[in-house]
Amino acid sequence: MSNIGKIVQVIGPVVDVQFADNSIPPIYQALTVDFDVSGKKEHLTLEVQQHLGGGVARAIAMSSSEGLVRGMEVEDSGSPISVPVGDGVLGRIFDVTGNTVVDALHWVLGAIEHNPALAADLHAAAAPFEGKRIIGVTTHRRENFGDGMRAIAGAIRKIAEREDTAVLFPVHLNPNVRETMMGELAGLDNVALLEPLDYPNFAALMQASTLMLTDSGGVQEEAPALGKPVLVMRETTERPEGVEAGTAKLVGTDPDAIVAEVTRLLDDGDAYAAMAQAHNPFGDGHSSQRIADLMARD
Repeated sequence: MSNIGKIVQVIGPVVDVQFADNSIPPIYQALTVDFDVSGKKEHLTLEVQQHLGGGVARAIAMSSSEGLVRGMEVEDSGSPISVPVGDGVLGRIFDVTGNTVVDALHWVLGAIEHNPALAADLHAAAAPFEGKRIIGVTTHRRENFGDGMRAIAGAIRKIAEREDTAVLFPVHLNPNVRETMMGELAGLDNVALLEPLDYPNFAALMQASTLMLTDSGGVQEEAPALGKPVLVMRETTERPEGVEAGTAKLVGTDPDAIVAEVTRLLDDGDAYAAMAQAHNPFGDGHSSQRIADLMARD
């Protein structure tokens, strides 16, 4: 069934669209609107940039918003923009290079290999759990505050009951995260609650982990580059390419669902291999060189 909203405000390229409270499209989702301007049919793509509350999504028009008025219907496409849109790209050729964040990840891990002190904090945190499989955890999304955070904490508590598994969890400084996690998880034998990590230490966490349990967007791009399955504790993601490729899986915040998927990956070698060996759609570590080659060519 289509998810339809209505325009409530247009300010230049900024378009506010009202949806039902439980149907607001996620950040970076593509919206479309069809309308007439002086008898000419127009098709405009919008990209959601902000949730204003009350079911209102603030979006940016990808081309001229002339002709848009309040009350026009807008349709949620169900996915992010996947190709360039707008008259400005007509007749152009686009090169796909991948995301340079994967290059940076490999560069940092190479630097750690030559200078292990760069990741000394992570190595110290992991040392007591030698021989156990590590699950790296991050969570900070606003939509998970409250009940979602408590549910995630409950899942982690259950996972930590396994004697073969340990959880390394750099806890976000936001009180909505920190108070819940510290209150629910502090003192558990197989859980290390860490202060936020700098990037070398975080890269080392991903490398050391068997899998990543997260609601972060960036981890969905980075961890698959290291062959680490990603379980996404959200109902939607602005990076559906990972889900489609099989490197990531949406598990929401239901503790039973989280525990079931973690258990499946830990106990089923075939299921683990299917995710760990899937092609990472976000890059292969050579994006920067491709960009440099293209710039030199042009």
